[in-house]
Amino acid sequence: MIKSLVAVFTAIFVWNLTAQAEYTITLNNDQKQYEIQPQFVEQLQDPAASYTIDQVSSPLFAAKFKATGETMLRNTNRQAAYWLKLRIINHTDKSQQWLIESFNFRINEISCFLQTDSGFTEVVEGDMYAFKQRSVGHKNFEFLLPNDRDSIICYLRIKTKQPASFELFIRRFDAFTTYAIGEYFLLGIFYGTIGIVALFSLLMLLSFRKLVFLYYSLFLTGFGIFFMCQDGTGFQYLWSDMPIINAYSISISRLLMLIPYTLYFCEFLDIKKRLPLVWKAMMIWIVLRIVGAFLPKENDLLLSLVMYYDYIPFIVAYLTAIYSYSKGFKPALYFTLGFSILLISFIINSLRVACIVESNIFTAYSLNFGAVLEILFLSLSLGAWLRIIIQEKTVTENINKLLEEKVQERTAILQIQNTIINEKVNELDTLFYRLSHDVKGPLKSIMGLANLGLIDHTDRENYFRMIQSSATKLDKITSNFLQLSNAKQFDTEDLSSINFRKLLAEVIENLRYLNEFEKTSIQVDIEQEGEFYSYKNILYPAISNIIENAVKYRHEQGISSTLYIQIDSSSKKATLTFTDNGIGINPVNSQHIFDMFFRENTKEGVSGTGLGLYIVKTFIEKINGTVTHTANPANETIFVIEIPNALGVN
Repeated sequence: MIKSLVAVFTAIFVWNLTAQAEYTITLNNDQKQYEIQPQFVEQLQDPAASYTIDQVSSPLFAAKFKATGETMLRNTNRQAAYWLKLRIINHTDKSQQWLIESFNFRINEISCFLQTDSGFTEVVEGDMYAFKQRSVGHKNFEFLLPNDRDSIICYLRIKTKQPASFELFIRRFDAFTTYAIGEYFLLGIFYGTIGIVALFSLLMLLSFRKLVFLYYSLFLTGFGIFFMCQDGTGFQYLWSDMPIINAYSISISRLLMLIPYTLYFCEFLDIKKRLPLVWKAMMIWIVLRIVGAFLPKENDLLLSLVMYYDYIPFIVAYLTAIYSYSKGFKPALYFTLGFSILLISFIINSLRVACIVESNIFTAYSLNFGAVLEILFLSLSLGAWLRIIIQEKTVTENINKLLEEKVQERTAILQIQNTIINEKVNELDTLFYRLSHDVKGPLKSIMGLANLGLIDHTDRENYFRMIQSSATKLDKITSNFLQLSNAKQFDTEDLSSINFRKLLAEVIENLRYLNEFEKTSIQVDIEQEGEFYSYKNILYPAISNIIENAVKYRHEQGISSTLYIQIDSSSKKATLTFTDNGIGINPVNSQHIFDMFFRENTKEGVSGTGLGLYIVKTFIEKINGTVTHTANPANETIFVIEIPNALGVN
C-alpha cells in the first residue's frame, strides 16, 4: 500500500516538473515528423482576444503560459483566443525545410509568430481568409519554419467561433509532400467513386424512371459536398475566393446530404406504402430540419441538439430496413449493413466535430471510410432491388404482350364476326327482298286469274290450271325458305343412325310428283360399312334438292336422261356422288352456283328460286361437310358431298 502511494506521488511530482518546464521539440535528421503533444504544450487563454505578440512574449506573461495536461487542445471559450508557445531545437541539416501543420482546417483564424533578431514575423491564415493567402497551397494550414536557426521560438494564436480542437504536427517538407500527394490521390479516388455512382444513378433514372435513383444521386452529390467541406477540398477547389461560405458550408452540406438521404430511404423501402405514419414523421423532420438550418449556431447546446437531431433519419432508416427485411424485402439486408456502417462513422465524425473525441487519421476520415463501405453495400442493395424491378418489368411486359396478343386476337375475331354479321345482314336484306318479290308474283297471278275466272265463265278450267301452277310455285318458294330457316335453327340433338339406302328411297319416293320424273333413269350404288351417324333433317333436303335439279334440268330430246347416285360410307366419313347427263352448267358460272338466288340456267317451263344449291351448301356445312361441283369430259354434271361420321366427331 505504501509503495503504491509513493509511486502515485512520484508520478505527480514528475508531471508538475514537466508542466513547469518549457516544452521543447528537438528536430533530428533521423526523424521526418513530430506530433506536438497537447498535454505538454504551454497555452494561454486570451478571454477578450486582445493580447498582442509583444504582450504575450514579455516576461510578465511568461508565467501565465501553462500546460493543461489534457490530451486534446481545444477552445473551451469560443469568444477567446488561445496562444500556444513552442520552442523548437533544430539539429538537422539546414538544407532541409520544416513546417508546422494544423490538421484542423476549419479554424477561423490562426497566426504564426516566429521570433527573429528584430522581433517577430507574423503569418496569418484561416478559413475566413482567401485560400491564396496560405503559405502552402494545401487544404490544411502550414507555416514554414526558418532553416537557418538552431533554436526557434514560435507562438501560435488561434481564434475560432465553432468548437475546434488543435492538432499540430511538425513535418519535414519532403515528408509533407509525400503525405499530401498520397492523401490527394486517395481523395481523388474517393470523390471519383462518388461521382461515378451518382452519374450511374442518373442513367438508371433515365432508364427505369424511378425516383429512388434521383434521390440516391442527389444524396451522393450532397454527401460529396459534405465531405469536401469536412476535409477542406471544397474551399480549395470550389470557393477559394469566397471564404464567407466556410461559415455556413457544414450546415448547408449536411442539409444537402440528409434531405435527399431521407427521401431516398423512404422511396427505396417504400415507407409511404408500408409505414405511412413513419413517412409522415420523416416529412415533418425534413420541414423542421430546414427551419433549424436558419437558427443561430453560437449556442453550444443548440448545436448539440441539431447534431443529435440529424441522427433521426439514420436510426429510422436502420429500423425500417430491418422491418422491411423481416417482411421479405431481401435488398433491405444490404441496405441495413451499409447504413449501419454509415451511422457508426457519422457518430464518430460528429463526436470529433464536437471535440468529444480526439481528432486523428481515423476519426478525421471516419466518414470517408464509412462512405466507401456504405456505397459498396448500397450498390449491392440497388443491384438486388434492380433485379426485382427487372423481373417485375419482364413479367409485366410478358403480361402486356400476352394481353396485346389477346386484344389483337379478339380484335381480329371481332372483325371477322363483324364481317360475318354484315354479310348475314346483307344476306337477310336480299333474302327478305327476294321473298317479298317472289311471293308477290304468284299471289298477284292467283288474284288476277281468280278475277278473270269470275268474269269469263267459258275458260274456267284453264284459269284453275294456271292458278294451280302459281300456287305450286308459291309452295316451292315457301318450302325453300322454310328449309333455310331449319338450317339456321340446326339442333345437334337430332343426331341419329343413318341408313343411306332407306333414306335415298324415301327421298326418291317423295319426288315422284315432279313432272317428267318417270323420264329420268335413277341408278343407285350404295356401300355402307357399319353404322353411320349424322343428321337426317339436314341430309334429306340436301339430297332432295340435288336430285330435283337433275330431274328438272334434264335434256328434253335426243338423250336418255340418267342420274347415277353412288354412296360410300365408312366409320369415318361418307361420300355421296351425284352424276347426271342433263343440260349441264357453264364452267364460267361454276364458282357462283352455290350463291344465294343464283340461277345458272333458265329452262322453258321450269321455274326456280335460285336457293336450291345454296340450301344444299348451307345444310352440308352445318354438319362439317363439304359439297363440290365438277364436270367430266362427257359434259356430265357431278356433285360430290363429303360428311364426317358425327359419332366419331363427338
